[in-house]
Amino acid sequence: MTSTIRVCEVTDFGGPEVLRAGERPRPLPGRGEVVVRIAAANVNPTDLSARSGAVRRRAPNLRPPFVPGWDLAGMVSDVGEGVSRYAVGDQVVGMIPWVRIG
Repeated sequence: MTSTIRVCEVTDFGGPEVLRAGERPRPLPGRGEVVVRIAAANVNPTDLSARSGAVRRRAPNLRPPFVPGWDLAGMVSDVGEGVSRYAVGDQVVGMIPWVRIG
């Protein structure tokens, strides 16, 4: 397993031209958290508003570079301390809270 993951990131506010492939450190779960290997994600109006910068009224701390995407489906790849409801290998769907974007 590598120490990084591949991501699509927003490098500036704007149109599709501000998207680029990038790498980020592989996330580690905190207490009560799981890490999900994402198999599918959608692009919804919130993602488009975040990319364009229109969402800054609701999320003034959102600044590029960031990884868009709030809705996902995938498989649990790691679990943090205290997690009992999920196990590695479980298939899950989820929505990431605004404060955890990126």
